[in-house]
Amino acid sequence: MSEVGRMSANQTTNERPEWASALTISRIYGLSRSTLYELAAAGKIRSAALRKRGAKKGKRLFSTDSVAAFIEAHATGGAETLQESAA
Repeated sequence: MSEVGRMSANQTTNERPEWASALTISRIYGLSRSTLYELAAAGKIRSAALRKRGAKKGKRLFSTDSVAAFIEAHATGGAETLQESAA
């Protein structure tokens, strides 16, 4: 099956996935894997560990909405700054 055939419906419409791996989040937002794990451990972004009961290894996914909200909360400038400079 081609790469396009494996994409989910939301990926083909350029929408970001609801949950994604550290690699995908890194590609979307430019945050390193270690930064994502640190933010999740501090409770600043949401993550979920998917693994079998009793297993040490598994797959950790991160909420793209929480990552976007974290970045937005730390953004400077924006519409207010543009409106103030235009006045």
